[in-house]
Amino acid sequence: MCTTTRSQTTAPREKVRKISKPVATAPPGPPPGLFPPVHPVLDYNAITGSILAHDFEVLKAKNKYKRLPFSLIDYTGSEVFYLGNNDKKQTFVASMAKIGVLFAALWLRKTVRENARKSTATTLSAVLDELTANWSQEEKPFPDRFKKNVVPSKTWPPNLNDIFDGKRLPNGEWQLDFKADHDFKAPNRAASLLALDPFDKMPVKTEAQKKAKRAVVNPLGFRDRLELMIGWSDNIAAASCINALGYQFINGCLEKAGFYQRDETTGGGLWVSRNYDGIQDGSDFQGVSPQGGTAQIVGSCMWLAANLKLIDADASKDWLLMMDKPDYTDQADPIPSYTRSFIGDELDRTQHLTLKKLNSKIGIYYKVTVINGQEHYSDFHYSDVANIVQNDIGLVKYVIAICFSGLTDNPPQVLQDLAFELATIIESAHMPIN
Repeated sequence: MCTTTRSQTTAPREKVRKISKPVATAPPGPPPGLFPPVHPVLDYNAITGSILAHDFEVLKAKNKYKRLPFSLIDYTGSEVFYLGNNDKKQTFVASMAKIGVLFAALWLRKTVRENARKSTATTLSAVLDELTANWSQEEKPFPDRFKKNVVPSKTWPPNLNDIFDGKRLPNGEWQLDFKADHDFKAPNRAASLLALDPFDKMPVKTEAQKKAKRAVVNPLGFRDRLELMIGWSDNIAAASCINALGYQFINGCLEKAGFYQRDETTGGGLWVSRNYDGIQDGSDFQGVSPQGGTAQIVGSCMWLAANLKLIDADASKDWLLMMDKPDYTDQADPIPSYTRSFIGDELDRTQHLTLKKLNSKIGIYYKVTVINGQEHYSDFHYSDVANIVQNDIGLVKYVIAICFSGLTDNPPQVLQDLAFELATIIESAHMPIN
């Protein structure tokens, strides 16, 4: 018997296209206001009994350090550890307070950019006039302060026309940034900084010399003036930036961000009411200084920037760039630093640690006395805040903030000794266990 098997075939299935439901997205929120949101500020959280906590407690009990305001932030791992000594004490920090001016400027850039982007104005001046008109209606954050008839007290809101440049893109949106005469990004940064150096070197010993320097510094692009203020700690450039921003806006930004508290007994933080060119209008609410800071706040600001969380990534990168000290590191062919870092002097040049990164801003106070026509300098006090990436026992990342040594100390040996001992604490905490 012959059997025939008929193969059975199955009709191909029709491909079914899955239709995804559109995911509802929230409409974009309104642009930010004139002042920034609250930023995180670190506080003591070292683990009790840890090497880090133990060694720090021993250090801060030493006679030459126990009265000094300083903080140490270890952000090597996923968990951040903060330690402080007198770190909430409001202190005169001289030029270190210029970082508060930089923060205000970087925040202003962010909010100007976002508020101007969708403007229907047809010219840059019209865009800036529109923002100025809107922000002029804002209540001043310190209505009972800054009463003197001087430029940084009268400036409200910031002088946007002095600060910003911009263009309208083909899609109709506005793109704004600081006015700049030079390109401060790589690969042009080294040449641009070199071009600024002669401005800092201009003499300022007489009023006539100061006037001559103002005449050439004030017309520079705002970014150029910021670079001079931070990279050289130039006082005439700092005054020009402060005059354009105003005391109300600078200190309003610092308070709104959580970097200043006005309580007379428990408050403090970054504060600026002296423009580094002789114009002072009062002091902080603690009655301590017109150029004040605390080790907690300046350390937290540097840590936020190092982690790209100060305002936003763009602002954080510019903050770090202006404070970069690559010639203290093992980088090949580094861009020169135009001011020193006391912490860098100790860790790199004295102790020869392997620094991969150093960002720093110092402050120096001293008295000048003229005797028989000669200037004599005395009563030196020093501050420094530094972000450090080091690779001697493995990669460690930390911030040291030392605010005003409190001792007549020339050279700044107490500050430098403290910096090295703090660096040693970090190394001990991360020493590999054999």
